[in-house]
Amino acid sequence: MQPVPKTKRQRVASAKPATGLTLEPRIGNMPEPVRHQQLQQMPAADTPMSMIADAARRGASLEEMRQLMDLRDRLEAGEARKAFVSAMTAFKRNPPTIIKNKAADYTTDKGGRTYYQYADLATVCAGITAALAEHGISHDWSTIQAGDNVTVTCTLTHELGHSKATTLSAQADRTGGKNAIQAVGSAVSYLERYTLLAACGIAVHDGSDDDGGPLDRNAVKEAAQSSRQRNAKPADVAAAKNGAQQGPSPQLLANARAAADGGHVTFDPFWKTDLTPAQRGLLRDELADLEARVKKAGK
Repeated sequence: MQPVPKTKRQRVASAKPATGLTLEPRIGNMPEPVRHQQLQQMPAADTPMSMIADAARRGASLEEMRQLMDLRDRLEAGEARKAFVSAMTAFKRNPPTIIKNKAADYTTDKGGRTYYQYADLATVCAGITAALAEHGISHDWSTIQAGDNVTVTCTLTHELGHSKATTLSAQADRTGGKNAIQAVGSAVSYLERYTLLAACGIAVHDGSDDDGGPLDRNAVKEAAQSSRQRNAKPADVAAAKNGAQQGPSPQLLANARAAADGGHVTFDPFWKTDLTPAQRGLLRDELADLEARVKKAGK
């Protein structure tokens, strides 16, 4: 009797795998202890580095290796960019407060008087760099000079490698009788301050109502007083201590008269903030003339 042919399903069911391997049951149907053991033994998800290592072991082509390395670089750059954004967001939640601690006061080449307050580079760096470091961010500057033009770039770099650059340019600062080297140095210092502030999105405060932040007039007053003490000349310190009375220098007298000619708007802050006690003492004999100039200005 001829054997009855098996159906296709029967043939498949009775066939043994050519490799001699048996199929593992589905993990979801296993008892809990067995399922946990199986999950522990499963290989981790492929990472770019494991994929590159695997490709090297099986002798992948140079083109395939290049594509895997490009994939690795893109993934790492994306992670670094997200880490940078997260760190800057955390930095902005509690940004440092930078107070203007110095005053510039000089006569221009045309004879006009220029006066303004600012935060010097040391103050800006002291306030910002420590706060950035808490979030894994550092900064550096690069400088390029082309003739009389100076360009400074401030770069913020996260510890994972992502960076952001801010660039500003300016002419060499020749105000106040600076020589060529001083003019370039002043411009570089100015641009370093403002590129760092711009990169971090930080504004300095001077205690006026339009600062957009809480007023800290005591901090402004203390910073200005500290600046005057650091920059005071030995002769001024001695005059203040001993009460010596002597005539003002031509430059001091010219500055005082220029401030008085601007009325109360310029003379009051000049007299109360810009001058040391010794300098006010030197100008006592000129006070009547200065007050007359202020009254004549009518401002």
